Amino acid sequence: MRRARSITLLQFLVIALCIVTVSVTAVTYIISTNVYRVSLTKAASLDTLRISEQTAHTIEIYAREAKDNLKLLEKELQQTQNRNEVIEYIHSMVSIQRNTVSITIYGADGSILECSAGTMLKGNVTSDPSFMPEMFEKNSYEFSAPHLQNIFRNYNPWVVTIGNRLLLIRNIYNQKVYLTMDIRIFSILSHVDSVRIGQLGYCFIIDANGKIIYHPSSDGELNDYAYVCSLPDGVHMPGDGTVVALKAIEGTPWRVVSVSYIEELVDEKLDDMHKDMLLGVSVCLVLVFVGIYLFTKLMADPLKELAQNMQTFDLNAELPEQGKKRFIWEAKVLTESFSNMAERIKMLVEKVKEEETIHRKAELKSLQSQINPHFLYNTLDSIMWMCEHSEMQAAVKMIGALARFFRISLSRGAELIPIEMEMEHAKNYLIIQSFRYGDDFTYRFEMSDDVSFCLCNKICLQPLIENSIIHGFGEYCDEGEMVISALEEDGNIVLRVTDNGVGMTAEKKEEIEKNLTESGSGFGLKNVNDRVRFFFGPQYGISVDSEQDVGTTVTITIPKVTSYKSLDT
Repeated sequence: MRRARSITLLQFLVIALCIVTVSVTAVTYIISTNVYRVSLTKAASLDTLRISEQTAHTIEIYAREAKDNLKLLEKELQQTQNRNEVIEYIHSMVSIQRNTVSITIYGADGSILECSAGTMLKGNVTSDPSFMPEMFEKNSYEFSAPHLQNIFRNYNPWVVTIGNRLLLIRNIYNQKVYLTMDIRIFSILSHVDSVRIGQLGYCFIIDANGKIIYHPSSDGELNDYAYVCSLPDGVHMPGDGTVVALKAIEGTPWRVVSVSYIEELVDEKLDDMHKDMLLGVSVCLVLVFVGIYLFTKLMADPLKELAQNMQTFDLNAELPEQGKKRFIWEAKVLTESFSNMAERIKMLVEKVKEEETIHRKAELKSLQSQINPHFLYNTLDSIMWMCEHSEMQAAVKMIGALARFFRISLSRGAELIPIEMEMEHAKNYLIIQSFRYGDDFTYRFEMSDDVSFCLCNKICLQPLIENSIIHGFGEYCDEGEMVISALEEDGNIVLRVTDNGVGMTAEKKEEIEKNLTESGSGFGLKNVNDRVRFFFGPQYGISVDSEQDVGTTVTITIPKVTSYKSLDT
């Protein structure tokens, strides 16, 4: 049988990356085209609607201004006392409002009672197109459709009429009257002429029946836009290649219609995008193929070397020799990381051995501190002196405290004991020392009930208390006070020994804190700090706070642990 032909890593990577590159490029092209088309169409729709809303808002401002002027006119006319005041006021209003063509007061039959305009009326006026009885049926301010005002001599402007029924001045005319104001249509709708949506898009105004109120192009008046009436406000795509956006003009029976062309706003930009993308993809494909070849060539040799080094390390745990420098960052990182990992493994093994040695030394120091010959000698000497002087009760008390002190110190070989027991150990130590120092200092214990059952390193308070007695109070202190406390703070257990002794300088404090972290032998604070950090981690241990001639506080911070099992977790 013919053996199956294998391919090299270089060949495999070239083929795989070519397939992936071509596939990703094709999918990206299709997806980006569709996404870009949708995005452009959405943008065109939003722009068309925005233009409708802006145009409607502008016309609303003009319409609101016209209504406000008419309201002001009504208010003033209601306060007039005779016909001359009426004529004078409407003439003043027309002269002030440059967009107002005329203000007219009609009788109940439509006859012109008063008319003020900037030009002369025709002599034989029999009817006025601005008088529309249906406008006054709702007893509210209504706008008419645009119409040609033909009651003036040599002047026939296109106007929009706003009117309202007015009853309060009928005492002057002895009949029900109507008030209208003719406004030049171009002053309201001229904004529509300036609206452009692309090169072909435009806006126009229709009424509720679909009739064109205003169109910027005369050709638009011939088109049928009746179908628009059935459409609600918003954006619509009728399917003829246009985007139609409608917006009602508040306070009027009109609606703004904006029309834009998808082909202009979307297709042309999409064609430009296709050309740019095809050019970019072509260049990228050429660069990718060249890059693929160089990349795979430069990566194959380093990976092969790295694989050999791993096999060597796996067989005899020997560190591989560093090969030649690599130009590819990833290959360099992989090689160096593997070498560093192998080095760290050996260092960790050595560190574990060193920590075991340190732990055994710490246990030995703990045992040595438990049986301090000097402390034991002084205590027994004090007991002997008491017996010689017949102070039996004091001797019994001192012997009992010494027995309890050593019983707790041994604690069956356990390194961690309940805080309540550690506080008892410290109390027995202070009872013994009080016989020696007499009334030179006082002490008290503070412990909350919720921490009494928690575990701490044994014989962690006694070295702190001993330092406070010897270095804090010394031989020159009277009325010394010491407070030994065990509390819970921020989820941790805090053991403190505070005294009001001589304190220390900042330099001395810094020296003590430095000695706590430096390697080497030592008893007292460092011994306690090492044992705490060994059991609970480097984030725990001893801290010192002191001020000269004020006092010193030494704090042991440990986690809240209730059993060895919880310590393991």
